[in-house]
Amino acid sequence: MSLEIQHLSVRYGSTPVLHDLSIKLASSAQVVAVVGATGAGKSSLLRALGGCAPCAVKFAWTVTS
Repeated sequence: MSLEIQHLSVRYGSTPVLHDLSIKLASSAQVVAVVGATGAGKSSLLRALGGCAPCAVKFAWTVTS
């Protein structure tokens, strides 16, 4: 399984939290940690991927054998 995110932007009201984030995780065998300072947008990233935060994004989960 892979995940590709292109140009993720999240804002709460007029406050931008994430802007133009793009990442590609090519293998389900990868272990990924989201780290950063308080207020850096870690929780907002995960909320956006889970559909719980308003965002503008194109992302795709791809399942391959």
